[in-house]
Amino acid sequence: NINDLINKNYPKEDINALINLINKYHTNIYEPKKLKNLFENLIKKLRFKESLYDNAIDLIKASAISNYKDSYIFFINFDSNIPTIKKDDDFLTDDEKKLLNRSTSLEANDYLKNLTISSLCNISNLVITYSSHHSFNKMIISPLVDELKMNVIKEKRLFGVDKEADDLYLSKSMDEFISFNTKNETLDNHYYSGLNYCTYDNKFTGIDKDTFDKYVKGPLKLSYTKMDTYYSCPYSYLLKYILKVDEYESTLASRLGTYAHGILEFFEKDKENFDYESSKEKMISEIYAKQELTLEDKFYLDRSDAYIKEIIEFNNKQELNSKIDEIKTEEDIKVVLHDGKVIFDGKIDKQYLKTIGDTKYVAVIDYKTYIKENNLLNIEDGFNLQLPVYLYLISSQNPNIHYMGIYLQLFDFKVKKYNEKDKEYKLKGFTSAEEQDLSILSNDYDTNNSVGNYISLRLTKTGFHPQDLNKVLAQSEFKDLIEVARNKIEELITHINSLEFEIRPCAIDKDFKEDAKDDDEVNTSRFDHIACSYCTMKDICYMKNNDIKILPKKPFKSILKEAYEKEKAEANKEKLEEMEEE
Repeated sequence: NINDLINKNYPKEDINALINLINKYHTNIYEPKKLKNLFENLIKKLRFKESLYDNAIDLIKASAISNYKDSYIFFINFDSNIPTIKKDDDFLTDDEKKLLNRSTSLEANDYLKNLTISSLCNISNLVITYSSHHSFNKMIISPLVDELKMNVIKEKRLFGVDKEADDLYLSKSMDEFISFNTKNETLDNHYYSGLNYCTYDNKFTGIDKDTFDKYVKGPLKLSYTKMDTYYSCPYSYLLKYILKVDEYESTLASRLGTYAHGILEFFEKDKENFDYESSKEKMISEIYAKQELTLEDKFYLDRSDAYIKEIIEFNNKQELNSKIDEIKTEEDIKVVLHDGKVIFDGKIDKQYLKTIGDTKYVAVIDYKTYIKENNLLNIEDGFNLQLPVYLYLISSQNPNIHYMGIYLQLFDFKVKKYNEKDKEYKLKGFTSAEEQDLSILSNDYDTNNSVGNYISLRLTKTGFHPQDLNKVLAQSEFKDLIEVARNKIEELITHINSLEFEIRPCAIDKDFKEDAKDDDEVNTSRFDHIACSYCTMKDICYMKNNDIKILPKKPFKSILKEAYEKEKAEANKEKLEEMEEE
């Protein structure tokens, strides 16, 4: 049989492979029929060299196809780049070319199109193909397909060759079905459970105590920022502060804030020896000890100097014109709770202090390098509690405190504001209703009632302006704020110790109606606050609209405001009765 193969001119390499196989198994000692099944399998596994052809396929440019009229041409990627489009962006414009009797871009395009059509029509064996998309990019077909009325044959997609490509195609089909209700027979024929399209369940399944204790070593450390995060969304707190998924990243905004806070602290601690330039250098060396001072950072630091110098001048003028005994800056207060198992920590930007007898008079100020309204909305839900928390921390050191006010001092570093003439540095917040407190904060109050120069609060000859009564608090209301802060801290500790970290972002809805809430179609545009707005954990929790806990907008009750409104209503009633009698 081997000789027969040789006589029939089979390739010598193939015959030698067969001979080597026979010799390997010593077949001369066996009957051939007994080896038939063995050799059928062995021969199937032999590898034979394929015939190679030189220049079997040539890759040519589309512009060169006219030189291959009698060849088999496979024209691929027949997209919007065919024919070539020439734009009117030469050194000479089309109008100038007309004056010089040169071809314009429109004439050139017309010529190129006709040349392409002529070349295509002169090919004896031509196959044109194009793709409707490539990965996630949509491809645009050549306009010649419609112009030449070509008969487009759309191939049926072949499944089972590439699982990843199949999954991508099916997912895209599912997206189109869900978004636009576009039916696709491939979904019925090929959709299978292994694809797991949109089957992710974002419900929090809990964390066991051993795992929690492993991450929280020592006492539980809390702060206002952590407290605000938890009440905004417990799951975000778990990721950020327990599992520490979100690593702290220094941003330009945070660096600018640290820079401004540091220089203001240097000023308040030693006004007589304060030097702006040396303070600036200290802060730059501290902030950029482990990172590069880029040109962008330097630009914004230099531009922010104008703001910081102005606020220093503004504060210095007002502080000299007051009866304040002491100014504390960046005081770090720690409160130890639950027998040392919990430490609540807070750093207060600035405190104005005055001692009268055994009573300590205190005003709290927090700097904000971004625009933020000072309000007490929804404090019982855990929002806007920063200043009440500071009051709680101060009261933990000295219970005999009289509160003169809680304020924010705003200064914004946006470039567009640098050339504005009027900058607003007044303290915005809530002031004590007792006149003595205002006279401590500003001597002007004793002379011409112009305390409004320093505190954003309007005064009249008879007292506070009626529209500003919601910015005035009685001492009992300051104590109410402290009690709310204390209760919310205790609630926070209870929730954390109970391992309650569900996905529950909160939102304040100014148009909240208890009986008209549809969780599936929540109009988030009406929210005053939503926890997810700036959350960096959104891609992990996969928040859905029906996860949002919607809260009604709840202003803090103002005793003085209510008394005024009641008094005004009674006065109006008396006036109306008099008019009726007349």
